[in-house]
Amino acid sequence: MAQDARDSDRILREAGHSLKHQRTGGRRQFADGRSIGRQSRELKTRHMMRRIGGMIVGVVAVIVTAMGLGLVLGGIGFGGLFYTALAAILVAALLLRYPRLKVPERRDLAQGSLKATVGKVELWLENQRRALPTPAARLVDHIGMQLDALGLQLDQIDENHAGSAEIRALVSDHLPGLVSTYTAIPAHLRSECREGGVTPDETLVEGLGRISAEIETVTRELASGMIDDLAIKARYLDYKYGS
Repeated sequence: MAQDARDSDRILREAGHSLKHQRTGGRRQFADGRSIGRQSRELKTRHMMRRIGGMIVGVVAVIVTAMGLGLVLGGIGFGGLFYTALAAILVAALLLRYPRLKVPERRDLAQGSLKATVGKVELWLENQRRALPTPAARLVDHIGMQLDALGLQLDQIDENHAGSAEIRALVSDHLPGLVSTYTAIPAHLRSECREGGVTPDETLVEGLGRISAEIETVTRELASGMIDDLAIKARYLDYKYGS
């Protein structure tokens, strides 16, 4: 637990320094399209493989259709071959681009198994990351790695266990809720001080740091076989990030 607290303090210090750097002209140094975790990357890879499979089926269908026309018409000639090749290229380009990977809605994040929830939350966070200040975006990257580590421990949890409901709430409710609360604030107001002299940017960074520390604690407890003693204490909720 002491190690978790030290890790949390370190993350928050680094994020705070980064937030100050951003205010003085620092720029983002990460690619928005990069996956934040293994599970979201696997979801995107499976989707791409389905699109490639659809592309192959589409191109084959164009060729078979052209061959059928050739048999009926006694040949399609050079012009027919040209239009067949053009149609195959257009179909391939279209099916490699569509359908787009659907980013889950926040209300759908808790549906399915715990492992499926973790993957959907990673994908959802990736889509939100571009709207976040640089320090928060880096924390989201870190949380993505933590969610991967948590996902490796979830096989030992019974979906009906009380601890699984708490983990689901932490990952699919509190974490997205914090980010959604921030993104609902108009962009030009996010760096302005509010009550207590704290900006929404700073509030978001601190809230993400607290949630990151809680995920780390839960993962360590699961790895230690402490599932029966698992109790997520919502320490991060003590900070009123949602007012």
